[in-house]
Amino acid sequence: MIKCDSRYYVLAGSFLFFVSLALEWKVNFFRTLCICTVLVLFWKEPFFMRAVSKSKQLYASLLFPVIAFFSFVFGPYGTGGLKTFDWVICLLIGMAISLSVKKDIKILLAIPLACVCFSFLAVFFQWVVNGNIDMLFQHDGKMKIYIETANRMGFVLSLSAAIVFGFIPLLRKHTWLLLILLLTTTILCWLTQSRSAVFSLVGTAGVAFIFFMRSDLKRGIIILLFFLLILGCAFFYIGGERITQTVYRGSWDFLLNGRGDIWEAAWEIFQKYPVVGGGVDSFRSALECHLNLLENAGRFPDIRSQYIFWNAHQMILGILCETGMAGLVVFVFLIYRAIRDGIKNYPETFPALLMLVDFLIAGIGGYGFHRSWNSAFFFLSIGLIEGWRLRKASLIGQLPAQHGQPCGAQAK
Repeated sequence: MIKCDSRYYVLAGSFLFFVSLALEWKVNFFRTLCICTVLVLFWKEPFFMRAVSKSKQLYASLLFPVIAFFSFVFGPYGTGGLKTFDWVICLLIGMAISLSVKKDIKILLAIPLACVCFSFLAVFFQWVVNGNIDMLFQHDGKMKIYIETANRMGFVLSLSAAIVFGFIPLLRKHTWLLLILLLTTTILCWLTQSRSAVFSLVGTAGVAFIFFMRSDLKRGIIILLFFLLILGCAFFYIGGERITQTVYRGSWDFLLNGRGDIWEAAWEIFQKYPVVGGGVDSFRSALECHLNLLENAGRFPDIRSQYIFWNAHQMILGILCETGMAGLVVFVFLIYRAIRDGIKNYPETFPALLMLVDFLIAGIGGYGFHRSWNSAFFFLSIGLIEGWRLRKASLIGQLPAQHGQPCGAQAK
């Protein structure tokens, strides 16, 4: 009789994949390795394949390659359409983790733990080599630590802190350890001086507090005050011109930092290909062509004074430009169902739900889906929530309860 230990393949693959996401290192390779472990799970445990086949989220995400194909055929760009299969793979990985044993969701903590450990290693290395950590700071005061740009470093740290928030209702016995991890990830995120990252983390903390009010108001207030104390200390004692000046000035132009031109150009690009967009990863090429049009000579000075951007710096506009209204409808469907099911299955889905919320808030003025690395966080969170929904559905009676039971045993 086969023992149900195939889930450990998924755990090992997921751990490596999550660490690669935290480090932004060989993400595509480790994603492929992880999906191979998921296929092993599906082969050894046929129920998982049957459960996944019931997922409306999966079928909806399979529309992305179709949209990318049509935008490639009918548009002048869209050479990155194969990236949509990365999205589907990350969704499958998330579902496979949640469909395994319940406690396996703790593997998600690999992301914040890896961020903290490697941040400290980077700081220590710079101190040993140079006698100071000045090399970690860019000319504008942003601290990039071990990732190439401070904005991407802030992005992953903000998501890490959101994940830690999500585990507080799940790991009550380890609250103090989680608060220390939250303190560290928040301070590191602040040091990157990525405004979209810090502001999205503040918004995510507000969403978390709403849930804490429903479940444990007293404990929620203590955690919120702890988080506000961290931000207050960072604001007044650590400083950082970008965020403090944004607050002090209250200037809309300083906050947007040229995004007005990018958004206007993105809207005009979308209007050229409104149905299926110009194609995945087409924004940079489309923007360059748009700027070179004679009728646009002298327009968009904020863009021309900097560089040709890789993304629209606004998630919805980015979706519209690259996948059109068709893609936006699919994204809205995925997000709506994920938020609905995430709330319904609280607190088990809370870490994934807050990761999704943080991504969405950051998308107001930051990253979208132009990189496989950042889009992986979005689709992983949706997959984790969807897997838990399937787990609680009527099919769950066929899942093995825990490692070591015969595969035919039903979950308790």
